Amino acid sequence: GPLFALPAGQLATAIGIEYRHEQLDDHFDPFATSGGVIDLNSTSASGSRDVIGGFVEFYAPIISSEMQIPGIDGLEAQFALRGDGYSDFGSTVNPKIGLAWRPVPDWLVVRASYSTGFRAPSLVQSSTGSLTFSQDLQDTTRFLVTGAPEDESSSIQILSGGNPDLDAEESDNFSTGLVFTPPMLPGFTFTADFFRIKVENSVASLDPQFILDDESDFPGLVARAPASDADIAAGIPGNILLVNTQFQNLGFVKVQGVDIAAEYLSPPTRVGKFSLRLDAAFIDSFEQQASPAEPVRDLAGTYLRPRARGRAQLGWRLGGFEAVGTFNYTDSYDDAVGDRTVDYSTTFDALVEYRFARETASDDSALTPNDKKTVVPPAGSARRHDWLNGVAVRAGVLNIFDDPPPFANNVAGYPSGLEDPRQRFVFLGLEKKF
Repeated sequence: GPLFALPAGQLATAIGIEYRHEQLDDHFDPFATSGGVIDLNSTSASGSRDVIGGFVEFYAPIISSEMQIPGIDGLEAQFALRGDGYSDFGSTVNPKIGLAWRPVPDWLVVRASYSTGFRAPSLVQSSTGSLTFSQDLQDTTRFLVTGAPEDESSSIQILSGGNPDLDAEESDNFSTGLVFTPPMLPGFTFTADFFRIKVENSVASLDPQFILDDESDFPGLVARAPASDADIAAGIPGNILLVNTQFQNLGFVKVQGVDIAAEYLSPPTRVGKFSLRLDAAFIDSFEQQASPAEPVRDLAGTYLRPRARGRAQLGWRLGGFEAVGTFNYTDSYDDAVGDRTVDYSTTFDALVEYRFARETASDDSALTPNDKKTVVPPAGSARRHDWLNGVAVRAGVLNIFDDPPPFANNVAGYPSGLEDPRQRFVFLGLEKKF
């Protein structure tokens, strides 16, 4: 709320505090943990943490239109400070500073922000059990010398799972962009934002072939048998026993790109209100240094890192009814194994909802799967059917045309980090607000 008046307006603040408890129990079937599954060994694990967090945020108008300063219709600043205390990772405090400049009234805002961040590894990354399985890989170190078929491709044991020795990630984040709302086209908004994010101690699970191709840069991740006399004579190490792909702290990751969005909200018509929204994200670079000994690599366009993703939504609202159709697009990218490309993917989703009551007076935006808005019932109906107030019924279909995910050359057979193997998914929902 407001604190006191400044020359350009009210200084406002917001304060919050939170507590959360996280717990993960990762228990494999006893048949799997006892070696009952061929070529698969696993161990169960569990973990938990308590987190106490708080924040304070200030909004300060610096220049207002009443000051009549040329080229500045408005200038506002935002300052925020957040602190978190983890039962397993200590405490951290991170600031955020933002500026918003309106050079002309109503239709253009230029904005920028800078912040630091802290992210403790998720319990999935730190506390899941281990899983060992086999995968056909090339022993690059030996194959470059021997040229032997068994070194070119052979079944190698892979260790995956959580790593309790992980450190937290720390980040620097910068963004700048604009919001364009032309008065000659009411209801239209265009936004474009450049972003740059650098994460130190980034947590990731490395691809096993990537580790083998640069084995000397990842000491301790490849276990080998003792070298035989022939191996010693050839100057090569012994055969691989295991490759460790458990989550690791890497050197750093720096990503920069552009987010673009355009939205049009129609005025009311006899057949309802309509909305159209387009969102797109473009990755210019995805630099990663996996270890201090590794060179910096640009991974934009490589496996699970498409350069472009987009979404288009068409929405409609009339009385208590709302509907939205969504088109999703993911660009193609290089596969992790082999000289091939993972194809681009497209899917279509649909959602229909009816609400019997309304909590917010008016909003012309389209319905989305996370939308919580409601609509005004006809006069008197709420009194006749009080039990329906706050009730919403929805139905939807993800991937209407049942399109399969594109093929990827891995154990799963598809890019599991981006695609949903369920294909068409139908859901129903019933909600009651009190």
